[in-house]
Amino acid sequence: MNRFNRLNEEELLKVKQAGYDVDINEEYGEDDYKRCVNVIGEYIMSHSKNDIPKIENEFINIVRKIS
Repeated sequence: MNRFNRLNEEELLKVKQAGYDVDINEEYGEDDYKRCVNVIGEYIMSHSKNDIPKIENEFINIVRKIS
């Protein structure tokens, strides 16, 4: 099962904004999901310390759905 199918359109756009391209029709392995979570983490940490909690909240449900 493709865990990215659990995401709605807005969440998919956020993943893309973080720098990870998702193809809904493609099959992904465990390493792909881990890589996506790492990309999201790097994206969050690239912001100022004042913005990190806000952006982290925007991505927490996405990470839970694909982990």
